[in-house]
Amino acid sequence: MTNLSWGKNAAAVEKKAQQWLYFIRLLKKAGLSHRPLTQAYRGLIESILTNGITVWFGNTTQAERKALQRVLKTAERISGSDLPSTNTVRNAAAKMYRASSGGHTSQLTLCSGTNTQHIT
Repeated sequence: MTNLSWGKNAAAVEKKAQQWLYFIRLLKKAGLSHRPLTQAYRGLIESILTNGITVWFGNTTQAERKALQRVLKTAERISGSDLPSTNTVRNAAAKMYRASSGGHTSQLTLCSGTNTQHIT
């Protein structure tokens, strides 16, 4: 029997996010302030973390969630901004999914503060 788990996916997401953290560190060394660093986080790392998070996050182990949370804490230290936890990111993504599948237009504020409008 095959061992089906989301562990490989969580590890791949963490690895990809860690790679982008290096790029954000370079931006900080170049002298960027916290605002563009936070925008880089939102575009590069938060987008990776939220891709399919409503499907796989609930099936991850506590250790995998802690690894993902470490990515966020590192990004927080680099950017100098308060960033949402992985649970907050997952909850916002779940709200977006529920709203988009409900057949109506809704305005949502993501954990990053970005307004998103879904029309289905």
